[in-house]
Amino acid sequence: MKRFIVGLAIIVAFSMPGPIEASVDTRRTPVVLAVEKAIPAVVDISTKKKIRVDRSPFLLFRTPFDDFFLPRGLFQDTYVGTSLGSGVVVDREGYVITNSHVVSYGEGEGAEPDEILVLLHGEDVQRKAEIVGRDPAEDIAVLRILGEPPKQYLPLGNSSDLMIGETVIAIGYALGQSHTVTQGIISQLGRYIEGDNGVVLPNLIQTDADINPGNSGGPLINLDGELIGINTAIATPSGGSVGIGFAIPVNRVRKVYNYYVLRQPPLEYRLGIQFQDLSPTLRMALRSKIPGFRSVKDLSGVLVTNVDPSGAASGQLEPLDLIQLVNGRRIRSGDDIGTELVPVNASDVQIGILREGKSRNVSIALKPGSARASRQSGPKDNNQWLGMELKPLDQKWRKQWNMDSSVEGLVVSRVANNSPADRAELEPGDIITEIAAPGLANAVFRVSDLTDIDILRRKLANAETFIIYFYRYEENRGWSKWRTEIENKPNE
Repeated sequence: MKRFIVGLAIIVAFSMPGPIEASVDTRRTPVVLAVEKAIPAVVDISTKKKIRVDRSPFLLFRTPFDDFFLPRGLFQDTYVGTSLGSGVVVDREGYVITNSHVVSYGEGEGAEPDEILVLLHGEDVQRKAEIVGRDPAEDIAVLRILGEPPKQYLPLGNSSDLMIGETVIAIGYALGQSHTVTQGIISQLGRYIEGDNGVVLPNLIQTDADINPGNSGGPLINLDGELIGINTAIATPSGGSVGIGFAIPVNRVRKVYNYYVLRQPPLEYRLGIQFQDLSPTLRMALRSKIPGFRSVKDLSGVLVTNVDPSGAASGQLEPLDLIQLVNGRRIRSGDDIGTELVPVNASDVQIGILREGKSRNVSIALKPGSARASRQSGPKDNNQWLGMELKPLDQKWRKQWNMDSSVEGLVVSRVANNSPADRAELEPGDIITEIAAPGLANAVFRVSDLTDIDILRRKLANAETFIIYFYRYEENRGWSKWRTEIENKPNE
């Protein structure tokens, strides 16, 4: 009997099935599928820049004595500044979206790095990239990878239907660890934070997916592997992630991309208005200071802050109007107003506003908004600005002045006497490359065709002065970069 029991036990032991091997397919969760779709388009970004700092010839640190007796620039040390960040390729031509602060060393002249390198997932060699345009006020920059474009890219998604509690994934160069993936949820929507430069970033996505130094500029994706935001900041008492991170909604990113890549100005430029999103503080101020808004239950939309007298919306919209509908679509923030609502070739737009608490609808005629066709030559009535005549920097001008092909800008062909341009000491032959507005968070705008000037006229209508960066040719010196301040007033 004992022999039978032992024999039976041996038979049973050898007849039982072995360990079950789990299939890879059963472990390929929605998170894995989303990461597999997105990660080939994510890039690590590193920059370098030679930085000169004034020093004392006597002591380790510069003192007030040195400032008084020794002019700045006389004694300097040079060191190489570096930065690390992330980005995402968004089209087949190799354009990359990242944060402006990832590829800048301050603002104004000399802020751009000397070298930008990107590393794609699965590659061992870094590629060079250049800045196409950046908007410091939105903390968004557009880069282009030089040479052959990468094969993988992640198109811009949609951030208008995001849900609190929705699963999201952040990918980036976290603390120097390439293509790090973290998972979390959308903790809240519509957050407002103030950056180190004093610029308020509105309507942000808050997430508890770990975002660390180096994640800036990287993608935030949903479970469908769609790009819904660009990671930009964290709230932390320690410098590391504590589960409160912020991303710029992709619908706002699309506006910057459309402007610099597709040459399509957003609706506010075409209307000739400026507006801002309703922060909780601004909403409270409206209710307390404007009686008509006190009893309004749904105080949402975007607030018109300025209307250009020569713009399309002049006489139709007024400062303190609250835009709540565009072509029948409900507007919660400026990010909701995109080309899908108002195509660039639309001839008019229907806008629902709230004025002192009362609703009304207005129809505004628009000019075609696409600037791609006018990249080489802008509107004929647009080449006069602040007393100077401007022309595109075409091949004829490049050959005549032996200008490097990498430089883009507008050539000053004539300057009127006693005009703002004349008083700013601009001269025929100067090549304007950038325009900055000191009162607008020192935002710097590149100019490469006459359409850019038209857009800046509207966007910066209230600026009292501009800073103009330009190249000037001098005998025995060649081309050098200059800057000047110019009054924003009509030619007298």
